[in-house]
Amino acid sequence: MVQTFFLTLLLALSLGLSSCLNVFAPIDSPSTDYQYISKARACFDEKDLTCAREYYAKASNSFADTRESELAFVELDSSGATMGDFMSAFSGGGGGDALTKFANKMAPGNVTKRQAILSAYRRSLSITDPSLRGLVRFASATALAAEILSESTGGDNIVNRADVVGTGCDATNACAGDQSLICSTSTIVGGAADINLDDTTQTLAGAHDLSMLKAAMSGIIVGLGELGASGKFSTGVGDFATQINAVSATTEDGDCFRFTLGRLSVGIAAE
Repeated sequence: MVQTFFLTLLLALSLGLSSCLNVFAPIDSPSTDYQYISKARACFDEKDLTCAREYYAKASNSFADTRESELAFVELDSSGATMGDFMSAFSGGGGGDALTKFANKMAPGNVTKRQAILSAYRRSLSITDPSLRGLVRFASATALAAEILSESTGGDNIVNRADVVGTGCDATNACAGDQSLICSTSTIVGGAADINLDDTTQTLAGAHDLSMLKAAMSGIIVGLGELGASGKFSTGVGDFATQINAVSATTEDGDCFRFTLGRLSVGIAAE
């Protein structure tokens, strides 16, 4: 039932129907869990996110998985990570080009959006159904990765490759074991240490960095695993995230991480 809802929602949004198709009929005076959920969905369908939050909050813990998963998508939508843009960017499975497209839709990013998406991600931690948990984790981690890139636009609201990678990065000087900062400065700095998004003490406050981006890649991998995903998503965004996640993102050797982002087509290349 819940997964059918999300498939319907994603399809409607990806086809651009959300403004003209009322998928869920509203209920004037909801009083049961089923009615609260239906009312919340109708509000979401109408882009009334305040109303959606209000009625999801009324549902009892018997509907905890439904409430938490659908609230996560409300939070993503309110942060600019709409499922319409997600499906448009990743309809072919995804990779660096798709993530860049999604990031450009979300630009300009900021710490408020970043933390709101993290909040959506952490709703997955209380979801018991593995597939549903994986769906929320995958979608929100992908949105987080795009949001972090959208903070690296250099002022023109476009994620260019030079913004993320810098210039002068190649395999010889970036990934050959020299841990000095060889590449020219990009708009995203290396991280001080690895981050685990499941660790609720991590707030992702302050300036965005490569460790945050790597943590999002890890979330994508875990989410796809819980979903049991195969096909385009597994070989597209899944393989992309796995390659990125294998490289250190800390300050000392962030150059190789940047080079790998560029090699995998993150950011719009210079003409």
